[in-house]
Amino acid sequence: MHRSTSIRDFWSRRWNLTAGNILRDAIYSPTMDFARGRPLYLQPTDSTKAANGDVSAASARAPVSQWWRMAAVLAAFLASGLAHERILAYATAPTFEWTAFFLAHGVAAVLETAADDWLRARKLLWRPPRVLQILYALAFVELTFHTLFLPPLERSGLTHRLIASFADLAK
Repeated sequence: MHRSTSIRDFWSRRWNLTAGNILRDAIYSPTMDFARGRPLYLQPTDSTKAANGDVSAASARAPVSQWWRMAAVLAAFLASGLAHERILAYATAPTFEWTAFFLAHGVAAVLETAADDWLRARKLLWRPPRVLQILYALAFVELTFHTLFLPPLERSGLTHRLIASFADLAK
């Protein structure tokens, strides 16, 4: 986390890569396929098609609008938030704060992409110094963690039960 330079960097390269891969395959890619007019059923992966000599694999990367990309990113973050709410439901009633946490991160990722696209379209290659990028990512994650992610755990008493369980293991 301490080396992430953006919210996109945090989620795509630094945190729970397995969940990210699952969300990409289950939510993001099918949304993008839908945007390209491809049917929404289980299909062989592009690498499998290419290995089998399918030339249509290249059409899988047909360009789509920025709005579809944003929708696909937000759909993946929404799905993650709802999955976390389901997990939390085993300990307490869902509050949708975790969903808000993931949607906030999805919106931040979309805004970062839009800003990069805007700067690139104007041939503006300026970037803030790396230390400022890291401070931004760290501050955003910490702020949303402490205001949206942690409170439901604390209210449910789950954090105290987990700490007590780990203390028992250490005995």
